[in-house]
Amino acid sequence: MLSKENIELFNRYLKKELSEKQLNELKEILKTSEGKLEFSRFMEETGIIIHNSRQVNNVAEEDKEISDLVRRSEEKLISQFSKTKSLNETVDTIEPKVERPKTVHFIYLGFLGIAAAVVLFFINPAIPEVPEASSELVMSVARVTSYTGHGRIREGDWLVPGDIDIESGKLEITFDSGAVILLQGRSSIRLETASQAFLNFGKVSAKVPEEAIGFILNTPQGTVVDLGTEFAVNVDEGEAMEVHVIDGEVEAGTFGGNEPKLLKKDESLRIDNSGLVSVDTKLDPSSFSRVPEFSSEFNYNYIHWPFDSVENGLVLDEGNGGLGGKFDLQLPNASENIKPGKIGSALYLSGKKEYAQSSFAGIGSSNPRTVAFWVKIPPDSAKSEAYAIVSWGKVAPSQKWQVGYNPNPDNGVVGAIRTEFSLGYVIGTTDLRDGRWHHVVSMFVGGKKPNVATHVRHYIDGKLEGVSGFRPRKINTNISGPDTQPVLLGKYINHNGWYFRGKVDEFYIFDGALTPHQISLLKRDEIK
Repeated sequence: MLSKENIELFNRYLKKELSEKQLNELKEILKTSEGKLEFSRFMEETGIIIHNSRQVNNVAEEDKEISDLVRRSEEKLISQFSKTKSLNETVDTIEPKVERPKTVHFIYLGFLGIAAAVVLFFINPAIPEVPEASSELVMSVARVTSYTGHGRIREGDWLVPGDIDIESGKLEITFDSGAVILLQGRSSIRLETASQAFLNFGKVSAKVPEEAIGFILNTPQGTVVDLGTEFAVNVDEGEAMEVHVIDGEVEAGTFGGNEPKLLKKDESLRIDNSGLVSVDTKLDPSSFSRVPEFSSEFNYNYIHWPFDSVENGLVLDEGNGGLGGKFDLQLPNASENIKPGKIGSALYLSGKKEYAQSSFAGIGSSNPRTVAFWVKIPPDSAKSEAYAIVSWGKVAPSQKWQVGYNPNPDNGVVGAIRTEFSLGYVIGTTDLRDGRWHHVVSMFVGGKKPNVATHVRHYIDGKLEGVSGFRPRKINTNISGPDTQPVLLGKYINHNGWYFRGKVDEFYIFDGALTPHQISLLKRDEIK
C-alpha cells in the first residue's frame, strides 16, 4: 500500500510542480529500496505513465535516477499491453476473485493517486448501480456527449472502463481528462482510464485540449500519444493502423523497442501487423468527421457570487436566476470580509465564528451538481478550519453536502479537497494549503443509487484530481426537511465552533455536471 504522505509528492512530480526542496525530498525517498519500490508502484498505478520521449528527456534533466525509474515503470506497463493473460493473472492476485466477461480482453487498473485495485466491468453505457457500501472504487471515466446511431447508448450516459461497440452512426465521448473522441461507423473501442483508450478497430477522430495533453490511444498495431492536437486514426481489422495529424503534434509508433515518430500537422503514418512503419502515407483527412468545436455556452442554471458587487452587506448573485430566483449572500461584516482576490474582489473569512449565508437551500436529493470556486488557504491552517468551505443540507447519514479540505491523515492526503456527506467522503491528492490561489471544482454526476465513491469527481486548477481516500455512501441530500440548513460559506454544519479561514473568489453552484471544457472556461473566467 502506498503511503499517503508520499502521494502528494509523487503527484506534484508528475505535474512538474516540485520545488527544489520537494525535489530533494523525493531524492531522499529514492535512496532507499522501499522508496524506489513505492515510487515505481505509484507510476505504474496512476495510469498516466510518461510515454513520451520529450517528457522523459525533460525528466532526465531533473535527476537520472528518477528518470530511470520512470522508464522502467513505463516499459513494464507497455509490455503488459501485449501480454493480456499475464496482466490479468497479476490483477487476480491483488483484488477479490470475480467473474470477468469473456468480451473484455484487456484491463488496466489505475486511478491517479490511489494504490488500490479496481474491479472493471464490461461496459454498460450508464454507471452501474452501486450498493449502499462498497470497498471498491469503480469510477466512470467519460460521458457520452452525442450519439446519432441506434442502440441503448444515450447522450449524457456516464461510462465505466470496458468495451463499446457501434454498428453505425457517430458516437462522441468526452473523457474526464478533457479529451474528446468521435467514433464513426462500425467501430469498437475500449475505455481504460480518463486519459487512455484502446481502439480495437474502426475510425476515430480526437481533439485534445491543453488540460488533457498526454492522452493515449492504443491499437493492436501501436500507440498514439497526444502532444496537444487534433488527429484521426483508422484501424482495419487484421490489417493496419493509420494515423493522420489534422493539427498540432502526436508521437506514434509500435509497442516497445522502437523510438516513436513525431508527426506534425498534415503528416501521416501507417503501421501494419508485422510492425512495419511507413511515414507520409496519403491518408485523406476528409474521410473522417472531425470533432465539433468546443462550445463556450453553459446550459445549466447557476448561482454566481463574484464578490465584486456588495450592497447593504449582501454579495449580489449574478447567476442566471434559473434556480428559483436570485440569492444574494449575507456577509457577517462587509467592511472586513471583502478584500482583493483572484479576479477583482474576494470573500475573506477569519475563521473566528464568522461565515456567509444565503437563502438558497442547495441542490437536493441525488440531483447532479457542480460547485466551483477559487480558494486561497494559508499554510498554517488548523484542523477546525478545514471541513467546510461550503455546506448545506442536514447533519444525518447521506443528507448533507459539504466541500472543504482534509485535516485527517488517516483519511487521505492532508490539505486535499474533501467532498463529503455524513458518513461518506472522497479526498483528492493535491495539498491546497500553500497560500496560493487554486481553482477547485467538486462535481456530483447524479444517477440511480448514487454513491460518493463512484459519482463524485474533483478538478484542481483545471485538471482531473486523483483520489487518496474515500468512504462509500449513498447520496440523498436533504434540503427541505426539518433541521436542514441553506448554503453556508465558511461554517462546518456539524460543529458550531469550527469555521473556515482563507479567501474565496468567483463562487458558482450549477444544477448539472459540467464537462472538462466548461471547467476550463470557468477557470479562465470565460463563462457565457
